[in-house]
Parts: sequence; C-alpha cells; structure tokens
Amino acid sequence: MYRKIFFLLLINVYISSAQVGIGVTSPEAGLDITSNTTGLLIPRVSLTSLSVELPVVNPKGIPLAESTLVYHDGTGSINAGFYYWDGVKWVLLTTTESIDWTVSGNNGITAANFIGTINAADFVVRTTNTERMRVLSTGNVGLGQALPTANLDVKGNLIVGSSANWSGSVNAITDGAIIEGQTVIGANGAGVPSSIGYLTAYDSAANTVALAGVTTALAGANSIGVYGVSDNDNTAMYAVNNDDGYGVYAEASDNGIGVLGTAGNNGIGVYGYVPGTGNDIAMYGFNSGTFGKAGTFYMNNGAADDTSLGLLVVYEGDTYTGSGGGGNAFEVQHNGTNGNAVELFLGDPTGLPGNITSDYSTLNISQMATGTSGFRSKNCINARNYSEDATVYAVNLGTGNGPGVMTSVTSNSANPARSSIEAYSYNGANAEGIGVYGYGGLSGVAGRTASPTGFGIYSMDDVGAPGAKSFVIDYPLDPANKTLRHYAVEANEIVNMYRGTIVLDDTGKIMVQLPEYFSVINKDVSYVLTAIGTPVHPYVSKEHVNNTFEITGAPNTKVSWVVYGKRNDPTIQYFDTQRHYDDEVKDKPSHLRGKYHTPEAYGLGISNGIVNKKPLEPKDRELKAETVKPIKKITSPKVNLKNDTVKK
Repeated sequence: MYRKIFFLLLINVYISSAQVGIGVTSPEAGLDITSNTTGLLIPRVSLTSLSVELPVVNPKGIPLAESTLVYHDGTGSINAGFYYWDGVKWVLLTTTESIDWTVSGNNGITAANFIGTINAADFVVRTTNTERMRVLSTGNVGLGQALPTANLDVKGNLIVGSSANWSGSVNAITDGAIIEGQTVIGANGAGVPSSIGYLTAYDSAANTVALAGVTTALAGANSIGVYGVSDNDNTAMYAVNNDDGYGVYAEASDNGIGVLGTAGNNGIGVYGYVPGTGNDIAMYGFNSGTFGKAGTFYMNNGAADDTSLGLLVVYEGDTYTGSGGGGNAFEVQHNGTNGNAVELFLGDPTGLPGNITSDYSTLNISQMATGTSGFRSKNCINARNYSEDATVYAVNLGTGNGPGVMTSVTSNSANPARSSIEAYSYNGANAEGIGVYGYGGLSGVAGRTASPTGFGIYSMDDVGAPGAKSFVIDYPLDPANKTLRHYAVEANEIVNMYRGTIVLDDTGKIMVQLPEYFSVINKDVSYVLTAIGTPVHPYVSKEHVNNTFEITGAPNTKVSWVVYGKRNDPTIQYFDTQRHYDDEVKDKPSHLRGKYHTPEAYGLGISNGIVNKKPLEPKDRELKAETVKPIKKITSPKVNLKNDTVKK
C-alpha cells in the first residue's frame, strides 16, 4: 500500500532544484500547481479575534511567520474570507475595488468609507421599488419629498422617540410631529387658530413640558435656548397651560439663557397671564444649581431716565380696575439655609465702594393709599421676624455723618404730634418689652427739637435710670477742651423745689409770694430759711395760704428761702394710682426675679440683666455682599422699553 502511494507521488510531483511542481514537470516557482479541473484548498479555521494568532500555530512552537494564510469560516463577529498574518493582526485579503457593503453588516470600516455617490448624482433609498428618501447632490435631505427645499424636508407626520404614550390618532396631526408621544408640533390643534402652528403636551402625567430650550457649554457665545421675534402687535411666542404643566419651560447651563425677551415700540418681551382663579403661575423660574439664578432682568441703556425700569410688576386687582384682589404684587420665598431672600445693589457689588456715582436710593417704596386701616396695615414696609435677631438691621459703612436709619414725617396743625418713628414692644400680661433701645459710643439716644417749647427727648410716663441724672455742657472756662457736669438731686419722694432771697421790712416780717399754681400742684410743704448777714435765725410765722407764706426775723435783714412741696397735680395723681410712688421698695415681678438692672454691679454678666441686650457692633453684623456675576450683555435689535404701561 505504501509503495503504491509513493509511486503516485512520483507520478504527480516533480521536484527540481528546490522547486516543487504539482501537475507540471518544469515548475517556475517555489511551488507551481497546474490543473484544469481542481483548485487549492487553504486551511479553514475559526478565528476568535483579529489580534490573536490562535487557533493557528507555528509547528516549530514559535510565533507565526508573517504572511501565514488561512480561510476564516465566518464564525463569531468576524466576516468570512481569506486572512493573512502581518505579524500583529489578521488582515482580510481583499482589494479596494472589491469592498462591498453586505446585507449582514460590515467590519473593519474606517472613516474613509462611505455610502453614497462621488459624482453630482442624488442618493436615493427605496423600498418595494418606491422612493422613500432622497439626498440631493446639494445636501438637502427629503423624507417622502422628492425635491427637498431644506436641510431636512419631511412630508407627512414625524414621530421623534416613542409614540406609545400618544392617546390620539397619529393621522389627526396634519403635517406635524409627535415627540415621545407627549409633545405635539402641528399646523393646527384644538382651541388654536388654524393660521398658526402650535406646540403642546398631551401626556396626562404631572410636570409635562410642552417646550424646553437648553444651551450647553458646547454652544457658542450668546447662545439662546428659545428665541422668538415678533413685529408690530404680533406674538413672538404664545404658551397656554390649562393644567399642572408648564406653558414654557426653559433651562440654560454654562452662562446660557433659557428665555430671553426683548421688545420695542411699546412691545412686551415676555408676558405671563393667568386667566383662572386657581393657583396658576404666570411666570416661573427655577434654579437647582449652586451659583445660578432662577431669573435675571437685565437693562442696559445709557440714555434711560429715572422713569425707566429693569423690572415692573403690576397687580391691578379685578379686571384692571384697581379694586378687589387680595394677593401680593411681588413675593419672594427663600426656603434654604444660606443666603438672603432679596439682595439689592446700586452699583457693582463685586467692586470697591464708590464704583458708581448716583444720587438715588437702592430701594424706593411708596404707599399710595390714604387714611388708616383698623389694624394699621397700610405700611410701606411690613416686616415679621421669628428669630432672635433684629427684624430690621441697617449699617452705614460710610465715613461721613450719615445715619444707619433716617425717617421723616411732615406734621401739621391738625396732627402736631405725628411721630417719625413709632416703636412697640409690649406684652400686656407682664408689661414687658423696650420700645426703643439705643447703644452708642457717644450716647445711646440723642434728640433735638426745632421748637422753643419742645423737648429733645420726651417721655409720656416716668423716666428712670440706674445711673446718675445729669446735665453736660461745655466748660465755660475752657469750652473747646472740657465739659462740665451737674447732677440731679434725688429723693425718696416726688418733690418740687422753689427758692429765692428776700429782705425783711422794718418790723422784721415779709410775705413771700409763691407761683399762682403752687397750691394746685403741691402738698406737704416744708421750708428752709437761712439768714444772711445776721446771726438771728428767721422762721416761718405763717404757713402758705393762697400761695403765700410769712417769714419773721431781724428787721431789714436778707433771708434765703427754699420751699419743698410734694407733687400733687392731677397727672401725678393719675400715675400714682398705678405706680404707687410712696412704695419706695417694691418686689420685682415674678418673671424678673433673679434679673438685675445693673448685673455688673453685683459681679454678674449681662445675661443676668433685665435689659440683657449685647451691644451689636457693625463688625459683628457687617453686610457681606455675595459675589454676583452680572448677566452677560445680549446683543439684540430690540431692547428699548419706552414706558411702563402694560398693554391689556
């Protein structure tokens, strides 16, 4: 058997000079195969990866030699065909002229490959031999449109995403689009005039958005999510929300703008309208970022006068008549734990003080109602505070003589006692609270009056002080450098004092005339007499009757007299019924026991004081302006709102 096989090989194979010929006696190459009926069968393998030699191996146990040729059977994700090993990877043996796109997909595609034409012919896609899409040689793409006139020209309806949530008929939308089965763009719709297109959301889920405009960091400068332009009295953008969704929802990132409204010729850039009586919102801005802003109103017009407005909020009550309506024209809610609810700056808050020259106020508020309400609520500012800090805190950081708070009121003959400031701090049950508390380096409270009969500081009740009561004047002998203090005489009762000097007559007597009101406002009178120029002591020979009393002493001598009377006018009688002035030592109310008027005098801290307010220095409560990044300037042909009359 072996001899027969060897004999056949001798017949079919001719070896000459290291050349092998099969079917030929004179091989012209290292291996020359000649046959008219058979072919060459290359080893068939199942490659697992184009970058792995296995399952092909070198019989010598070394890496495959370059140009090793196999045929891959098409298993796995590698296309079938002849592959050769280039030392690194398996390479499909093919030529550029023979590359075809297969119906089962292609592998090894590069950016240089494409489907299309290289001449000026259109590219056409058909099904059932009917044209479905055409790409013109100019680049316009048509879906169902043989002659597209735009980059994308669609004839008929368009569904973007899924239409599973769409409850209506797709064919009910005329030349429109359904986006994710929730948002519809069409030529007409229910309740919308057929002359305009519309964008609406039909999904019944909450928080449905009809239109969202987004700009990202990839967008160019001054990118705008949604931009509408209208001339004359037309509407650039009109959105209606009749449920819990949004009429317009806009979102911007990386300094973009969600909604930009510009107007000219008395137009309105952005207009929000709530026709119902529910809790609808005409305009809503939301920011969930760290430094962003829910809404920014930017005005840039150097020619604007003091009537120009960056933001106008109008609340006109019932049917624009100004009557009725109980809502607020403007309300700000801050539910966070950091930052202020409202910050107002006149000038650049990121710059140094003095970066703007202006004679106007940062905040100007006017109450146009007249008269007073039953509970005095017609206020320009109504503030409530539930914390331990001040309800209103003002700091003047200027270097001049400007006050922290300044108020002004014009009195008249009908209301001569109108007050510029009224402060209330009262608990009727315990009579607690301080109406006005002042703490200053020079004085806690200082006042002046423009009237010769007025008072710099006036109390309608008792005046008390744990310290001394004094007057302070410029020292007459050195007024530029020194002051002079005199202190009030204090007693355990309310006393009026009257004094004078008088000369006795030849009989050694004299009647002293007291003021005509003396008997009306005094009782329990006492006298002090001092002789001048004589050792003879004078005495009161007759006590006061009809505002006079008699002194007897050495004839023709001078007498110094002092009369004390316990105050007894109707006013003090009224207060005495409440305060009981004769009770010199009184028990402190139960809620004030353990508290001191001057705790420091007993080695205690200020927290033990009846008035235990710690003085607040400006450095403790300095207003720190947050760094506000101004909105970038938007170049627009219409940014000039001429007046603040809102068209109805």
